[in-house]
Amino acid sequence: MVFTVILAALLLWRGVEAVSFLGGLWIGATLIQLYFHQFHRPVPAERAAPPEKSPLKEMSYAIQDAPWRPWPQLLALTVLLVFSLVLIS
Repeated sequence: MVFTVILAALLLWRGVEAVSFLGGLWIGATLIQLYFHQFHRPVPAERAAPPEKSPLKEMSYAIQDAPWRPWPQLLALTVLLVFSLVLIS
């Protein structure tokens, strides 16, 4: 979180176009939301969270059960990150 706040402050201090900043924010938020929605399928009983489970614990077990499930979102984030780093350098 600290890194995110520092990066946002540097972008605003350096001067960033509002449309560019909003577009990046929108794309990032959408991809992370879609990432977590990939884990909506029930986890097999033998790999599920213990009986007293919270939604966070259920999500954690679902991610551990099939970490490859949101591959399209991870691929999109990777491509955007690499593209951005190439543009910076």
